Amino acid sequence: MASQTAPVALHPVTLMADTSVPVVLVVDDDHDCIAQCTRMLEDLNYPHRCVTSSRDALDQITRDPAIQIILADMHITAADGPSMDGFVLIEEARARVGNERPLAAVMMTREVTADIAVRGLHIEAVDLLCKPLGFDAYSMALRRAMRYLGARRGNTTGPDIAH
Repeated sequence: MASQTAPVALHPVTLMADTSVPVVLVVDDDHDCIAQCTRMLEDLNYPHRCVTSSRDALDQITRDPAIQIILADMHITAADGPSMDGFVLIEEARARVGNERPLAAVMMTREVTADIAVRGLHIEAVDLLCKPLGFDAYSMALRRAMRYLGARRGNTTGPDIAH
């Protein structure tokens, strides 16, 4: 009788269903930006999902408690309903999950203005990234999001993930 060994997880971060490992939800109607974000998230070993509409984003956030970081474009055009900018998306997402879990927001835009920065402060976005995205800025924004989540949980080091 041959002995059986348990399969070894080669990539434990992406295989974990544990909500202590936050999933990043990328929300952008620009497929090139989604592809760029996906490559960087994979390089950084972050579990992630991508959607192209605010409605799909709200559905994912409501159904999946592992989603705790939202990387949202400022301007999301809706092909199947009313448009909702990234700031309204974050406010609506937080209203839906209530105190169930914290949501860290990282906003993306092609043009940063004072108004956009102020709106980001009002929704407590952890960062505002200018497109096209640079790897270092992207990586730092995700680290800030992890610290934000840790602080919301009363843990100054953030969730247990190696970044």
